[in-house]
Amino acid sequence: MTYSQVFKKSSGGDVVGLDSLIDKSITSVTSNVSSVGDYSFYKCASLEDCTFPNATTIGERAFYESNITSINAPSCTILMMGALNTCANLASAYFENVTTINGTAVFYNDAKLKTLVMPKLTSIPQNTFYQCKKLTDVVFSELVSIGQSAFYDCESLASVDEQYFPKLTTIDKQAFSSCTGLTSINSSKITSIGIGAFYGCSNLETINLPEITSVPQNAFYGVKKVKTIDLPKVTSIGQSAFSPANIQQNSVFDTLILRSGTIATLDNINAFANTPFRSDGTGGTLYVPQALISSYQSANNWSTILGYPNNSIRAIEGSIYE
Repeated sequence: MTYSQVFKKSSGGDVVGLDSLIDKSITSVTSNVSSVGDYSFYKCASLEDCTFPNATTIGERAFYESNITSINAPSCTILMMGALNTCANLASAYFENVTTINGTAVFYNDAKLKTLVMPKLTSIPQNTFYQCKKLTDVVFSELVSIGQSAFYDCESLASVDEQYFPKLTTIDKQAFSSCTGLTSINSSKITSIGIGAFYGCSNLETINLPEITSVPQNAFYGVKKVKTIDLPKVTSIGQSAFSPANIQQNSVFDTLILRSGTIATLDNINAFANTPFRSDGTGGTLYVPQALISSYQSANNWSTILGYPNNSIRAIEGSIYE
């Protein structure tokens, strides 16, 4: 049995009204239905707590703009596009067996969502948790990849690490952009980050990503509190990769360690714009293998950076970073 409402549409396909099979004044639902159909609780203003012990699917926009505060669906394996989109009062969601999110923006703009349990989910699509500003308690035991802008502006997230993301390897562009509460990135499992992945994470203090090979354009743009970055395998650095938004932000980033036996390409000197490495800055230090010092000093764009009077290049060997 599928739990759903009958809804009217205009000739253009827009939802213009609901002929509800549900009493719109209900506040709590516990049902043994096998699935929750598309638009089932669309804009139900009084709805609060929902439990669906046997439902395996939550349909498209099933709870769109409803007043739901919590949902527990332990048998659910699939969430459809926008299923819980713009649920302004949703605080907790428990989906112990969801393996698939089929579509974007499932929890989009759920401003009060704090607790989320999805231990079997392996991939998060685009915009899934966009502007979930209170999100702090998450369980993603099997998660491998995160899509574009998936956690955009989730300002209460404090860390991206192996405690919360133990199997995460791939982060798409702008996935954690504008997560201003983020202070730490620490994972030996992450191998790839996209353009602007941590753009605007202005309170980030620690970056530990030993397995990534590229720092793409704007990856850490707007980050100003990280002093030292150690990137053992990085062989390419994109435009504005480490630049704070402007010089007034007073970036303290003055030490970069590149351990790869291959010289890292630098797309543009603005990768270090508005940092101590800039032409009129207080100076920064680049640490590389001894054998590559001369190569860096003559390499495209690196030669410019290292030519600024206050910057220096040193060997990793014999240093505190050996």
